[in-house]
Amino acid sequence: RVYPGGLVLTRSVGNLDCSDAVLDIPDITSTQLPREGGRVVLASDGLWNALGNLQVGKICKQHNSAADCVDGLMEAVLLRRGLHDDITILVLDL
Repeated sequence: RVYPGGLVLTRSVGNLDCSDAVLDIPDITSTQLPREGGRVVLASDGLWNALGNLQVGKICKQHNSAADCVDGLMEAVLLRRGLHDDITILVLDL
């Protein structure tokens, strides 16, 4: 959604009146996974404003399950920033 302060992406899906500011062409990347699989982390800015990609990757490698990875990420965010923002984290094992 476009508002006077800028573009709010989480609220832009389906806002046809913002077609000049929101593109409907997705950015798609393909990658080959290693045999042992991989993880996908989908999260709100509550995670990404606190931790960078490399930090998230290191934390996820320390845990055996996706659920434990979420717990580790949440703990790292809370230690770094406290309960400052909404924090949504979803980890998928592939």
